[in-house]
Amino acid sequence: GVVALLVRLKLTLLRNSLRRSVWRTVGLIVGLVYGLGIVAGVLAGLIALRWTSDTLTADVTVVGFTALTLGWLLMSLLVFGVDETVDPARFALLPVRTRELLPGLLAAAVIGVPGVATVLVGVGLLITWARSVPLMVAALVAMPLGVLSCVLLARVVTSALAAVLTSRRFRDLAVVGLVLLSIVFALASNVLGRLADTNPEALRAALAAVARALGWSPFGWAWAVPADVARGDRLVAGIHLLLAVVL
Repeated sequence: GVVALLVRLKLTLLRNSLRRSVWRTVGLIVGLVYGLGIVAGVLAGLIALRWTSDTLTADVTVVGFTALTLGWLLMSLLVFGVDETVDPARFALLPVRTRELLPGLLAAAVIGVPGVATVLVGVGLLITWARSVPLMVAALVAMPLGVLSCVLLARVVTSALAAVLTSRRFRDLAVVGLVLLSIVFALASNVLGRLADTNPEALRAALAAVARALGWSPFGWAWAVPADVARGDRLVAGIHLLLAVVL
């Protein structure tokens, strides 16, 4: 149907763009290698969490996967911009209903290094929560919802701001934003490293507080479901699941 057609269209456009430019092919290969390296490191960390407490795993996964969702949004805005190959505006004149078009656009948006990497990292969530039947079921429900949240939030925002994202002024601001984000991450890493050496109890308490707060944000609703089950908060897990589905 429409979904298969849009997926084939995305693959065809990707193949043709690689044929026209050697540098795009090199960039894709570099991106694949870099992405696989990051995925391997994250998967190793998620597997290592299986030998820690459920509470610590809950806090780390909520914070980490919420950061992944935020990263999708920020990187889409500041780096990748609008995916013009499957821009919804290009299909406005075709006799296709919105309900038929949207699933195909979503499937096409997952195709690429970021989408594949996110799915693989999501599999790591299943591995780390494969400790009991309730936790495994919660992770099986949360993982696809979380991946969909990553893709949909980024797609909706970039499509809504398509005219702004292609302007020269926004690209200049994006460069400044990336520099500021790099500085913030460097400073935060330094502070967390010192806190871990001097007062690990305070760092653990701060991690728990941040995880609770992020779990109630739209970026963390889906990822918080297995964490809530691990903490024994079944009612909260149901609320987060409902919010994630609505989102």
